[in-house]
Amino acid sequence: MTEPWTPDLSRSNSSRYKAIAEAIGQDIDNDILKPGMRLPAQRQLAYRLNVTLGTVTRGYDEAKRLGLIGGEVGRGTYVLGKDGAASANDSYNPAPDQPAPEIDLALNRNASTWNQGILNRTLSEMAGSGDLTRFLDYQPDKPFKQHAEAGSKLIAKTGLEAPSSRIVISNGAQHGTLISLMALTRPGDRLAVEELSYPMIKNLARHLGLKLIPVKMDDRGLLPEDLDKVCALHKPQALYCMPTLHNPTTAIMDEARRENIATLCKRHELYVIEDDILGLLPDNTPKPLTRHLPELGFYITSISKVMAAGLRIGYVLAPAHKLQALRTAMRTTGWMISPIMAEIAGRWISSETGDKLIRHHRKEAAQRHSILTATLAGYRFHAHPASYHVWLELPDPWREQSFKSEAAKKGVAIINGDNFAMAQTPTPQAVRICLGRPEKQSTLKRGLTVLARLLESGPDTDPGLF
Repeated sequence: MTEPWTPDLSRSNSSRYKAIAEAIGQDIDNDILKPGMRLPAQRQLAYRLNVTLGTVTRGYDEAKRLGLIGGEVGRGTYVLGKDGAASANDSYNPAPDQPAPEIDLALNRNASTWNQGILNRTLSEMAGSGDLTRFLDYQPDKPFKQHAEAGSKLIAKTGLEAPSSRIVISNGAQHGTLISLMALTRPGDRLAVEELSYPMIKNLARHLGLKLIPVKMDDRGLLPEDLDKVCALHKPQALYCMPTLHNPTTAIMDEARRENIATLCKRHELYVIEDDILGLLPDNTPKPLTRHLPELGFYITSISKVMAAGLRIGYVLAPAHKLQALRTAMRTTGWMISPIMAEIAGRWISSETGDKLIRHHRKEAAQRHSILTATLAGYRFHAHPASYHVWLELPDPWREQSFKSEAAKKGVAIINGDNFAMAQTPTPQAVRICLGRPEKQSTLKRGLTVLARLLESGPDTDPGLF
């Protein structure tokens, strides 16, 4: 290739930055761009395409996220090819050339600052309680009775009646969502989702052959009138939603709206998969949406956010007539959960330990929320004192991808808003910030200070390109 590479954006209906990334991928497929080939400098390409520098930056960043290109100081941006490319929509998988961030504000997890002696004591108690080899064999169709009963106790803390006979234990809430979708849908079905939602739902839908239908939202969550329109027009098989501490916006749906949504779901015979993984963190929230839908509701929770993520234990409360399909999906995707992990979780839930951990995370989240509000005062963000994640709306002229990229250059990882946009939902100019990963609150404050300074200074633009 003797002339400098210039992509043909006319072949794409996507936004210009995405069209640049798509062109890189297409030209790699067509052997026009070869591994190791250097791409034009961003300012040069912006001039030739008659677009802003920020557009090219976002396009290159998108291509990096997909594992197509990389970069080194002094070498510029170069083609990696398709080998080992990151999966689309995998916002937690950095580009191959990017080192681990110094301060991770991307992963949505609780603060692991609780006393490690809790786990040590639990393991010692288990070792002294008799023969543990019963936990090392395959389980029958149903889990140990005490493990399902622990799930019932955890869910009951939300005010939802949860008979242990209707509980299937999963390997975390994401796995619970997967097996619920498998029990309810077939390839080609439509799945209604909030217009902004958990990024991995896009991956699950793609692998299951489902078409996502976004439903509009406001500050209280799903808009009933838009859900009604979606059901009438598209006839989705199910709705996936997060009514409490919605990811990413932290919205909490009030009781009146929950009742309204439930009424619509009954009218349209729409199954609901309610992701309530954060439901036990805030005080005085409405009871789960699915309490109004005993025949249509799949309620999903886990101990990941309220106790410990590494145990990978979740609980799905399902309608009785869907239990066999749910258990079949469980066996298909992993056969069973780890009995030892379920035993640890069950002992915590059934004792004061579980409540102690929940209180700890409420307190820790509130302290970190105070750091957030003090550091980002004056900027528009959506947060809750019990939430470890925050939705920051970016002031003009910042754009979500460039803000994420500039933060990464300064050692701070965040998630840009495009990851949360479902189907044809416009990209929100916002980013999600998570407060739980830094072990020390002082490290969190340092990372938030970096973001505050970026917000104040604005993006580095070239006036000659406008």
